[in-house]
This record gives sequence, C-alpha cells and structure tokens, in this order.
Amino acid sequence: PLAWRARPHPTQRERRDLLLTNPRPSTERTGQLNPPPNPGLDRSMVVNNNDPVGTDPNDRRLQNKIADWVRAGASGYNFMLGGDETPGQYTLKNVQTRLLVGYIDFASTGNSPTPANGATQQSFTPTLHVDGANSPENLPLNYLFRLGKNPSNPDDHSVFDSGWQSNASVTVPAERLEANTTYYWRVYVMNTYYNAYPAYPVWPNSNTYSFTTNNPAVTSKTNASPSDKAVVATSTPTFSINGTTHPNNLGFTYNFRITTGTDALTGSVLDSGWQTGTTFTPSDPTSLQDGGTYTWTVLTKDSTGTYGPFWVSTFTVNWAASLISDSGVDGFSYAANAGCW
Repeated sequence: PLAWRARPHPTQRERRDLLLTNPRPSTERTGQLNPPPNPGLDRSMVVNNNDPVGTDPNDRRLQNKIADWVRAGASGYNFMLGGDETPGQYTLKNVQTRLLVGYIDFASTGNSPTPANGATQQSFTPTLHVDGANSPENLPLNYLFRLGKNPSNPDDHSVFDSGWQSNASVTVPAERLEANTTYYWRVYVMNTYYNAYPAYPVWPNSNTYSFTTNNPAVTSKTNASPSDKAVVATSTPTFSINGTTHPNNLGFTYNFRITTGTDALTGSVLDSGWQTGTTFTPSDPTSLQDGGTYTWTVLTKDSTGTYGPFWVSTFTVNWAASLISDSGVDGFSYAANAGCW
C-alpha cells in the first residue's frame, strides 16, 4: 500500500522503512513555509495495490492532497511505501521512486482601475476596467464585474453584475446608478485552470475600488411624454419633460435624444441640440418611420460636463392608431369588427 505520512519527525524505524521522503525545503529558496498541521498517518489516503479500485488511475485523492500542500506552501510531509514478503513470489528488494509536481499560477487581475480608485464626478454609465491582468501561458481570460454600495463587499446586494464575459471592460447600463453616490466594485478573472482542483475552484478577485457619481441636474422619467412603451400616431410627436433644478445652482441645458439603440445613445435618429426648453418637436416628418420602435431620453449639460442618460423610454410609431382615433371607433371595437369591414 501507498500512503501519505504527515509526521514531521519520523522515528528511527520509520526512517528505515521510509523509501520516499519529502524533506523540508530550505526557506532560503522557498520563503517561510507552514508546518504540517496534523502529525500522524492519514489512512484515508492509502492506496492498496491488491485492490483494483485502490489503484484506479482516475483516483485524484493523492493528486488533490499534493495540490493542497502546494497551495498552502506547506512542507515537511512524507510519503511511505510499504509491502510484504509473499512466499513463492518474487519480491523487489530495491525501489527507486521519483515525484514530479507540476503547477501553474492562477490568473491575476492587475491593479490599475478605471475609473481611478476614489474618483469623483463620474458618469452615470461609467466603463469599468482593471489594467494589468495576467494569465499564465497566455490562456484566454474571462471577467466578471460586480458593483454595489457596500464598501466591504460589493457583491452584497450589488446594483450591477456583468456576468462572465470575455471582454476586459464593461459599461454600466443606464438607470443603475444614482446621483452623488459612492459605489464600490471589483473584478474577478478565471481561465481554463480555475477548476483544476474541483474541490476548490478559483477565480481571483481584484482589490475593491470606489468612485462617486456626479451631482448634476437630473431629468425624470415621471411625466415624460411619450410615456414608456407608448404608441404614437404621428411621425412628429412632441417630446416633453418636467423641468428640473441643479443641486449646485449651476446653469444647465437639456438635450433630447431619439435613437434606434436600446441605450438611447447609439443609432441616433433625432437630436434637439442643447436648449433651455423642456419640449422638442421634430421638424422633419420623415425622420420617424411608421411601424418603427425607438428609444428616447434627455441629457443635461453644465459647466462640469454632460450627464445622462438617467433613464430610457421606448415608443412605437403607428399611423393606424390615428385612423382608428379619427373614426371614433375604439381599438377593441375595431378588432372585434375587423373581419366585417
């Protein structure tokens, strides 16, 4: 049988019987190492050559135990080979053994965050990134970003979780962050070796970083028109919001954006330009197409920068809604009698 022995100081007889020993490496080469925590023989690791199950090459107990030692930087453990004399059978009198332990470092996250740690006056849709990530053997990395309000644990009630992705950066979506609020975040990384030791999968995390959002004039989705998911019967609807104030008494202007993108920023269709008014009506009737679905929002700008979107609403252009309204027939009656018309 083959067993691992955790006794740091074998007796004289144990030294005579010990055929393979892992002596304590020099701390000059390896640094300060931890002593074995539990002296004595652990028979749960015994491998019996007479038991086909015990010699299963897929049995990872010994491999995982060595992984524990390497991970902990522990030394002073011993292996023991034992056998017996069997009458009528050839018995080995000399045994030479070799043990090769191969290892690979875990991936690391780096420590150069964007936004910079402690940054202030940040956007409501910041792009998060940590420079300096490393993956041994240049293995592809996956990243997971989490952001919340808890300074000791951003994972606790996080307001944003990117999920695992191959992109090393992520942009926080609109409507997740509040004005003049400090947020804490970190990034996790993993490569294909994250579960090399299935009992302890590893995805290292970065330090916890923070940033504080700006305190600009914030527009509100409440009472914004057209309302979210509205159907409008014209290609020149009037967009309006309730006026707001600036918390720092700075002067500011509004910008109405109508786009085809889900974020009300990409795929721009209409842009009011910067204005002091709280309404906007497109002048070109061909800009919005019948049957098209669009997103819209209102940004603000003051002497410190441009802010938003604070919210995003959608609407659909449907000229048929105007025909139904002009006929004096409500949508339900129209639907019920459509087959008769």
